[in-house]
Amino acid sequence: MTPYADVNVLLTELVKRLGEVLEPNLLGVYLYGSTVTEDFDITLSDVDLLVVVASDVDADMFKQLDNLHQTLVAHHPHWDNRVDIAYLTPQALQTFKTAKSTFAIISPNEPFCYKTAGREYLLNWWMVREQSMTLFGSNPQTLIAPISKAEFLDSVREHVHFWREQWLPTIYRRQDQAYVILTFCRALYALEFEQQVSKQRASSWAQEAFPQWQSLIHKAFLWRKIHHDDIDHHATLAETHKFVNFASSKLLNHDQI
Repeated sequence: MTPYADVNVLLTELVKRLGEVLEPNLLGVYLYGSTVTEDFDITLSDVDLLVVVASDVDADMFKQLDNLHQTLVAHHPHWDNRVDIAYLTPQALQTFKTAKSTFAIISPNEPFCYKTAGREYLLNWWMVREQSMTLFGSNPQTLIAPISKAEFLDSVREHVHFWREQWLPTIYRRQDQAYVILTFCRALYALEFEQQVSKQRASSWAQEAFPQWQSLIHKAFLWRKIHHDDIDHHATLAETHKFVNFASSKLLNHDQI
């Protein structure tokens, strides 16, 4: 399925167990995110999946899926807290731009739960439509409503505003600073070239486009893998905030780069 043997083992078991639990309600399983781009890091990246189900996840199905997730982690403990699976119906995927739907989801740092959301997931479903790997089912473009380029770019801008106002004030750890920096590089690339690419590709471009930030962006790649305790996280926080404010200004004012 992918170039990563460990990921393939995980996905093979997951798809098999989903079939056992959900049939005949299972309509599709789609892998997206870093596992299908050059960003994937076997030691720290998450595995992102969309599972399309014929009907909403009821209490009985929720319990069965929760058991499935726990069994999967027991068999593959190194993937604990590193799998993101959302369970949505075709109706939810056809109406998400104009209506919110309740769906089941398990995410890193969150237990299996119900969420209610709509347009907030436009970038996710754009990636599934345009850049995913089908593990089971038909072409995802037959299940997910079309997303125009203008809608994609508007969603990038909406996320930028949210990241700056709600997300940035909460970060502190060096790894989180790295994630923010690289995410904003990808947003800058998306608005300049009207397409979504990996953080690695976007950040390589950003280092050339903004030489004043080249050193910080380069260091952000290194910070992602640093997990020891003797880090002065505060030492780089101010520069990270300056970069985010710089990038946000360009993105929200629609400046040409």
